[in-house]
Amino acid sequence: MRGLHLIAELYECRCESRLLDDAETLRDLCLAVCTTPGLTPVGQVFHQFGSLRGPAGATGAVVLAESHLAVHLAGGEGGDAGPLRLQFQPG
Repeated sequence: MRGLHLIAELYECRCESRLLDDAETLRDLCLAVCTTPGLTPVGQVFHQFGSLRGPAGATGAVVLAESHLAVHLAGGEGGDAGPLRLQFQPG
């Protein structure tokens, strides 16, 4: 079987902040991206990061009969992903 695996690190995104900060919005977008071309979601999990100060990103995964989609977003409006970036920075 041949497939496509994409990994991207994006900075200073100019989209609506809710796309980066809100787990429910991220879930809706991911499901739409998967079902539009006819893929088959069989499971999903999404988590909201943040505190009383506000949202600080979201993470989620859609398990597909054909594959999977995973997205991790941190450090949008009201969030600080600095400590997270330091943990995963190469080298």
